[in-house]
Amino acid sequence: MQATFEDGMVDEAIARNHSTTKEAIEVGDAAGAYRIILTHFSQRYPKIPVFDETHMHKTCIAFDLMSVNLADLHVLPRVLPYLKILFKNEMIVEEIVDESEGIVNVASAAN
Repeated sequence: MQATFEDGMVDEAIARNHSTTKEAIEVGDAAGAYRIILTHFSQRYPKIPVFDETHMHKTCIAFDLMSVNLADLHVLPRVLPYLKILFKNEMIVEEIVDESEGIVNVASAAN
């Protein structure tokens, strides 16, 4: 499920015909999905999106060109804590000025 915007950006998600992370998870829950694989994150966010961990028992994230063996679906939610460790430097967020959109949060690696 595409989860382009963080939860606080509902208006922008609606304006751009996208969904927030929370909306994507709610749709997956309503559909009775066994696993919810979130994808299509805005590049303004860190590699690992920040979201409510209430649904982490069945939610996982995907990256571009990622493939998943259906037999591995049961272990996917357990991968997120390790991804957070792997990408901890990329999860540091700083504000920069984007001429087209004003101030935007983007991830940067710590030096």
